[in-house]
Amino acid sequence: MNDRFEEVTLSPVTPIQPHGTILQVFNYKRIRTENLDAEEIKRIYQLQNAKDINVLESPNFFLIQYPGKPVIYLNKKDGRLYSLRGDGFPQVEHEFQASFVIRMLHKWGHVEELHSKRIGGKFENKKNTEKFISQKDG
Repeated sequence: MNDRFEEVTLSPVTPIQPHGTILQVFNYKRIRTENLDAEEIKRIYQLQNAKDINVLESPNFFLIQYPGKPVIYLNKKDGRLYSLRGDGFPQVEHEFQASFVIRMLHKWGHVEELHSKRIGGKFENKKNTEKFISQKDG
């Protein structure tokens, strides 16, 4: 029996797309969910030649997932992206999948005030990267 219990929690996720040793960190006000449903999200992905996307809809969230990747939760009320921490995927995979969602929906005008900043070089100093990201959110 495994004594270790890892809590699974729904937490905000920052969309980050790696480009080699450079990270593109996205910041946005909200995603407009008023005119979205699961079929529209699938259509947006298909128009961008993204295949095999799974989209489920609950009363409070859209659940968006590529097979074998973490689920990204789009909160219908606040228009923000979330993911399950402790689901077995590394945090960078959550951030990368969130970057797909934000970029796909932005191309069709569903993202308010999207900005990105590239931070680059070698990321051996993870603490400085985390400090930058937390400053961006604050």
